[in-house]
Amino acid sequence: MCGLFGGITNNLLLYREIEYIQQLGVMAQLRGVDGTGIVTVHNKKNKKMSFQTLKRVCNSSAFLSLEEATSLLYQDRVFVISGHTRKATSGEINETNAQPIHTGAIIGCHNGVIDHLSPPKALEKTRTDSRSFLEKISTDGIISAVDNIREGAYALVYIDIKDRSLNLCRNYKRPLYIMWNSDKSTLYWASEKGMLDLLRERAGTGYFFDPLSIPVNKLLTIKLGNLSITETDLPFTKPTIHSIETGVITPLRMVSVCSKCGKNDQFCFCDMYPRQETFELRVPTTVPIIKPIDTPKGDLYQWWERQIVRITEVADTLAYGCATCSRKLTADDSVMWVSPYKPVCISKCFTNKMLHQYIRASCCKMFPGKRVEGSYAKVL
Repeated sequence: MCGLFGGITNNLLLYREIEYIQQLGVMAQLRGVDGTGIVTVHNKKNKKMSFQTLKRVCNSSAFLSLEEATSLLYQDRVFVISGHTRKATSGEINETNAQPIHTGAIIGCHNGVIDHLSPPKALEKTRTDSRSFLEKISTDGIISAVDNIREGAYALVYIDIKDRSLNLCRNYKRPLYIMWNSDKSTLYWASEKGMLDLLRERAGTGYFFDPLSIPVNKLLTIKLGNLSITETDLPFTKPTIHSIETGVITPLRMVSVCSKCGKNDQFCFCDMYPRQETFELRVPTTVPIIKPIDTPKGDLYQWWERQIVRITEVADTLAYGCATCSRKLTADDSVMWVSPYKPVCISKCFTNKMLHQYIRASCCKMFPGKRVEGSYAKVL
């Protein structure tokens, strides 16, 4: 789990807009403290652009206080800032493995875990799964790289120097949100909706539109300098169902629909207001077969949305640690699941008033995790 944040405009970022991006960077610290970095794009004479990166092994609060970071952010004629906060899951914690990563014509930031791209232990000083993923994009293109993702997770923001474009995409395993300012001259993005909601609340009403989730398996390409956006389909990785508690299938889901173009994928490129809510019927083509499996006492765990799973299925996620303080967790610890991949320890972080307020604001669902007894249902 890492944090993505940033902003882009069609001309020059104002000081106030740079401050907004810095605030998003401070909030992104909750998603990773093992390294922070930024890439900036500057307008030069004769329609030329310069690209500069800076990264350090520290949390984002310390990074944004550095004189060299402040100097880079507030240089003349900056119009793109893209940042990353790292929670190390592959490779050693050092400056080389921090992001953004520059490879070929690509400068990118990746949030996610791609197990089959993780380097062997001998190469962990200079290699990560994120670097291998971005190298694949640089050499073979985004469609080929995503097609090879298998069961990996990704939310990606990268700059293509050759095409002079900013690109955003994700799959169903990682979140990524965007938010326009009131006149659609500046676009912000962040890994969590709550980060943009808090920025919008602090700025006052009327300055921002509501945050929108980037559609799954869609590549949004923004041309540098004019904010023109194009949408490209990416290869789809079908979700793998590991276990379910009951065989109940919910046929309705609420989707956001633009009243102008009628799109129902939670995103459109025309005026975003007014919007309306509608219901779309989902008819399953197959019904999963449920088979109870006898398990030893204490081998089951109540997980996200109160699903009953084996402890081994969530052990790795718990071992990554608390989403806020990074303390390693086990199935016996008191935790609150704020997403399928984010446990938060109750003993420390839920007693911290500031963190508790942010978690409540950014998470519409929370479920306590605990050992349970009973039968285990598996999809065959």
